[in-house]
Amino acid sequence: MNIEPGRIPAFLNTENVGLLRAEDRVFEAMLDGWRAQMLARGLSNAYIKSSCSVVERFQEHANEYPWTWSAHNVDEFLADRRSSEKSLALSTLRSNAGSIKAFCAYLTDGRYGWAAFCERVFADIPVQVVFEWNAPRHTTDDAMPPRRRAFTRAELQTFFDTADDLIDTEFAKRSKRWLPALRDSTAFKVAYAYGCAVVN
Repeated sequence: MNIEPGRIPAFLNTENVGLLRAEDRVFEAMLDGWRAQMLARGLSNAYIKSSCSVVERFQEHANEYPWTWSAHNVDEFLADRRSSEKSLALSTLRSNAGSIKAFCAYLTDGRYGWAAFCERVFADIPVQVVFEWNAPRHTTDDAMPPRRRAFTRAELQTFFDTADDLIDTEFAKRSKRWLPALRDSTAFKVAYAYGCAVVN
């Protein structure tokens, strides 16, 4: 019999068996199921370990279980992470929020059965708690830090002129390096023509 990765383990669905510290056992089973689902998707072990670690840290911080989590738990968790002694980068907060969001998406997916299980056992269901309005967002499409910027027109012209001068120099020396230099120069110009901004 094949068991779908991420499904509720059989020992939890046996109604005539009581669980010691049921909340802890169910949360552990949820994490195990999520790990199995991520493994089935081909994600790396390092990514899976990191994602599960974030969810465990969030659960400890909220002191609640997934079927009672709410958006304010996420707000407090991310705010505390951001204002701690060692303030986290925005990209790390985005990653943390993404892990929690992915875990909640797994729990609320009807194919895995966790919502129905939690409703039957705890009279509550897990919901998505990470939304666009309570998670850190990219300020730009490429998520580069503010100190990095596009070339000005003068800088861009200097860059292209230098690339073209290299072609001429190598060609004059009868070196074979003029052809790769031409290729690179053309690639730079095409890249800027079709997708890079220039600051005035």
